[in-house]
Amino acid sequence: MAQHGGTEEEEAINEFQEVEQVKDAWKDINKECLYPTIVPAPTLTRILNLAHVIDVVYKDKDGYTHARIMLEQRFRNFNAH
Repeated sequence: MAQHGGTEEEEAINEFQEVEQVKDAWKDINKECLYPTIVPAPTLTRILNLAHVIDVVYKDKDGYTHARIMLEQRFRNFNAH
């Protein structure tokens, strides 16, 4: 820990701040999608869907590099419903 210049407490605080920033960004994205724009709705839908995929793939770890391990359970849960 010392080689990175931060304590465990500082790292935990930074991690929570990053999580809050992501939550705030999703709120902003969803709010902005409610208002009409010059961009066609299908285009906005595709962009929003891409953002969702990126969020799912990279939420916990690098789901692209370790896709089979990271996403297999998510797809099982998705198909079970």
